[in-house]
Amino acid sequence: MPSFNAHACLNLVNLSPAAVTSQDKKAWLNLFARRAIVEDPVGSRPHTHDKGNPQGPLARFYDTFIHGNKIIFNVERDFVQDGMVLRDLSMTIVMSKKVQVVVPMHLLYELTEQDGELKIQRLAAHWELVPMSRQLMRFGLASLGASIKNAIKMLRHLGIGGMLGFMQARQSIGEAGKEILKQYIASGMVEGVPSSAHITKQLSAGFVSSASIEFEQAGARVAAVVLGNFDRNSGVLLGTRTVIGEASTD
Repeated sequence: MPSFNAHACLNLVNLSPAAVTSQDKKAWLNLFARRAIVEDPVGSRPHTHDKGNPQGPLARFYDTFIHGNKIIFNVERDFVQDGMVLRDLSMTIVMSKKVQVVVPMHLLYELTEQDGELKIQRLAAHWELVPMSRQLMRFGLASLGASIKNAIKMLRHLGIGGMLGFMQARQSIGEAGKEILKQYIASGMVEGVPSSAHITKQLSAGFVSSASIEFEQAGARVAAVVLGNFDRNSGVLLGTRTVIGEASTD
């Protein structure tokens, strides 16, 4: 994507949490390209943007999961590479005065040029549904109220089929995928990553396991994220995708 530099890519991505925070549905939807795909979380049924349709799949996604929720983005690192931004972060989702959950995440934005503008072509949110659900149930009666509210919103905007599509994310490569990816990194087989790399965070969303890592290189500290894709049937690691940040002496 030669016409858009890393600064422009990061600026576009930053508009997404800004629109979420301000609850600006129109601004958020306008960030996406025609037929853009949102996988949130990865492993659930994707939502495809029907631009111009105020009741399209992505608009209903917004109404279900963003509208009315206070969402705080705690960004740890951004990686920008070849028209892609990978954000290492956690989200704090405030569902009511008594209920909030913290969700560790790797958020991948794949960007494209459309009509001379930079747009989001694919958003893939790597986070774990089951641990988040467990957090949600820790608040007693307040948890029940928040769960009922969420279920009603999902039924209203997504229907039974949409709810079932969301719950597909419960099927995951899970801890087995994390262990396989950990061993693969330790073997030194990830290009550009030494076997001594230290894993600071691991997630499994659908049949993708991801890892935040750090390592030393020429006296500097380097951070990276490795994504491992697994076969849904056999659980075999099919390949990895690595995004490496700039070296830092801090």
